[in-house]
Amino acid sequence: MKKKTYITVGFSLLLSSVTLSIFSFRCNTPLIDNRSNVILINADDLGAHHLGIYGQKVIKTPRIDQMAREGVLFKNGYSSATTCGPSRVALLLGKHVGHLPWTQRKNGGLCRVYRDQVAFPELLSDNGYHTAMFGKHHNAIMAADRTPVGDLPSDCGFDLSIGTFWAMAAHQLYLDGVTAPQQNYSKHLWKDDKGIVSPYPIKPNRYTHNEYIDLALSYIEEKRDAPFFLYLPFQIPHWEIAVPRQGDADHRPEDMGLLEQYLKEDGTSIFKETPYNGSALFQRKILEPAATHAAMVSRLDRDVGLILDKLIEKGLDKNTLVIFTSDNGRVGTPGGDHFDMSKLVKGGKASLYEGGIKVPFIFWGGNVENNLIIEEPIVMHDLAPTLLSVADTDTPFTTDGKNWKDIVLSQDNSEIDSFKRPLYWENFHGHGCQAALLEYRYKVIKSKCDQQDYKIEVYDLTKDPIESNDLSAQADMKPIIEKAKQLFISEHIPFQESGILF
Repeated sequence: MKKKTYITVGFSLLLSSVTLSIFSFRCNTPLIDNRSNVILINADDLGAHHLGIYGQKVIKTPRIDQMAREGVLFKNGYSSATTCGPSRVALLLGKHVGHLPWTQRKNGGLCRVYRDQVAFPELLSDNGYHTAMFGKHHNAIMAADRTPVGDLPSDCGFDLSIGTFWAMAAHQLYLDGVTAPQQNYSKHLWKDDKGIVSPYPIKPNRYTHNEYIDLALSYIEEKRDAPFFLYLPFQIPHWEIAVPRQGDADHRPEDMGLLEQYLKEDGTSIFKETPYNGSALFQRKILEPAATHAAMVSRLDRDVGLILDKLIEKGLDKNTLVIFTSDNGRVGTPGGDHFDMSKLVKGGKASLYEGGIKVPFIFWGGNVENNLIIEEPIVMHDLAPTLLSVADTDTPFTTDGKNWKDIVLSQDNSEIDSFKRPLYWENFHGHGCQAALLEYRYKVIKSKCDQQDYKIEVYDLTKDPIESNDLSAQADMKPIIEKAKQLFISEHIPFQESGILF
């Protein structure tokens, strides 16, 4: 494998670089062909419980719910981290957060894939796949004038990428300068074509998500005769809260009903709204944030359906594996719990309770069996080894993840026990804490890393899915706690040893 040399417009620099408890198991056909296409859709801040198939009753998501019924639904899907940055790094590197350098564990400006690390799309590209990304790339190195000059999507193995190359810029769903104008973000997207970086013009009244969907549909059409990996890290439903409304320049006839289903006949919201007046990071004001947030999820749902429809139209559905997930758990909206999330899950983004890390995981297409439900947990860093196996790539790749391809297909139970494993998380969004999931049942949370004064919480998720009853004081939990403590040591690289890679 050979790293490439990159040129950036305006600069001259050389970059150094699971038997599984499966309710329905009737899979007798190959999951995918050896040279199958792969589309990975990674929503932003979408918890599993935003979706009807996971219990949501208020927000309408018919296409994704149908996708789950037509494919494989993982009931217990987890992100690798509680926030955008570490989760996306863990996805691309196939590592859990405890094995990342310190700078990649925090959701800050240095949380990015460094150019001397090997991300799995690079191996796909080396194996003859065309690789593309449309959407949110997390934290390229930016020059003073906000031009991306390093740690680009192409450093991660993407042949083509168009989108926002800095996390904070992804808060802008319109590039009109209204959102956080004091940050001086560029009023265009960026394009990275094999390391050649240039501005990608977009009208200020263009809803950036619409651009990504149009790009994705055109890409499927263009690359239908060649194996491709298309990564779609969409910006919605992450804040800012905004959707095209009737009368807006980028509102299409097919958009009618997406927002209106959450409005009364007089045009006011069906929710008890608290208007949002903006802030330093989310400057755009919105009178009906709950209705608008719900409409963002419904828009995402509709657009996932458009991608599936395009694959069917082109006869690519049996040769394209589509995976739908999210980078981390749910976020709330101003004014309270409008979508009854607290009845379904505790906590949200930036916490190690289920609400912070429980995300959707749905596999569709590529000859996957219909209506297959898997109880055992899958975690985001499992995707790297799974997709490398899908692509029949034999290049060595060091990973903390498990390869789900053969597990889902296998009629031989001999591999099941070796697949079971504890899951481990770290969270450094403002503070440090650790969590472990043992026996696919007990969640153990430690309040602090590398310190002596910490608190332990234990929850039995099979009996208490909303984590309301802390069992840590019970004597029968001592063995569970001790196992977790051992994991907290073995899976956590102390900060002073983690290194910083530039």
